Amino acid sequence: MKQEKRFLQNKQGTGRTSEVVEKDNKRRASLDEQISEISFELDEIRTKMLSDKKTEKSIGKFYIKWALLEREIVKLGEKHNITTISIQFSSGIVMRKLSEGRIIESEIYSNYQSIRRFRNNIAHGLTTPTNKELETNLVSLDVVLTKIQDLILIK
Repeated sequence: MKQEKRFLQNKQGTGRTSEVVEKDNKRRASLDEQISEISFELDEIRTKMLSDKKTEKSIGKFYIKWALLEREIVKLGEKHNITTISIQFSSGIVMRKLSEGRIIESEIYSNYQSIRRFRNNIAHGLTTPTNKELETNLVSLDVVLTKIQDLILIK
């Protein structure tokens, strides 16, 4: 009987029920806010993880193209009897000599230098490139590579 009376009093809103409901609502609001914050953080982590994987793939693609470019530069240098003693710096020296000999345009040499600085900054840990920077430099690298390959084919 006492339980029924209490239930009816609470049902009618004696104040005690409203306090409990209010506390529950505050607790729910707090939990909803926490869930929202955690969800936002989780989304940020997922985005970062996906972008890091994409960045890793783009860096790999960049270095593969860079290695091809260096081989093609050496081929073009050999075609024009430009050789170097040091294998380590051969593509840079060959490009400079090709530019000085006006075999390549100054704009191509300038683009090469810019891409080379970008590559060195990544290789030596001076920068972590964004996907946009990688895409931009890949486009520039493709332009330089195509020009060098065209020059190799010219008799």
